[in-house]
Amino acid sequence: MTDDPPATLEYAQPTTRFRRPVFSVAAFLVTATPIVYTYLLIELFIPKLETVYKDFATHLPDSTQLLLDIARFSYYHYHLPAIAVPVAAGFIVPLFKRTDKPVDQSRFRRRLIVLLLINAMWMLVLIVALAVLIQPWFKLMGQLAPP
Repeated sequence: MTDDPPATLEYAQPTTRFRRPVFSVAAFLVTATPIVYTYLLIELFIPKLETVYKDFATHLPDSTQLLLDIARFSYYHYHLPAIAVPVAAGFIVPLFKRTDKPVDQSRFRRRLIVLLLINAMWMLVLIVALAVLIQPWFKLMGQLAPP
C-alpha cells in the first residue's frame, strides 16, 4: 500500500501583458502649453492693438483679425475648442504607442526625439505669434507714413 503520491501538476505561469495607458499626460502638456501661451498673447496684447488701430481708423491685418475672431468664438463657447485639442491628443497618442520595446532604440534616443518634437511645436507657435503680432505694426506704420 505504499503507492507513490500523485505528481504535482505544472501550471502555466501567468504571462505578463503590457497594458497600454489610456491617457498621455505628456501629450496633453505638449499640446496645452502652446495653446495657453497663444491665449495669453490674445488676452494681453491683441485687444490693446485693436484699440490702437481703431484710434487711427484702420483695420487689423487679416491674420490678426482671424486669430482674434477664433479667440472670441472660443471665449463665448467656454474655451471648449481650446480644451478639446489637448484632451483629444492625450487620448489619441497612447493608441499609437508601441507595446513592444525595440531593442535598437535607447532611452536617450527616444527622449531626444520627444525634445525635438516639442521644440518644433514651440517654433511653430513662435512663427505664428510673430506673424500675427508684428505684421500689424508694419501695416500701421505703412498706413501712417506719407506716400
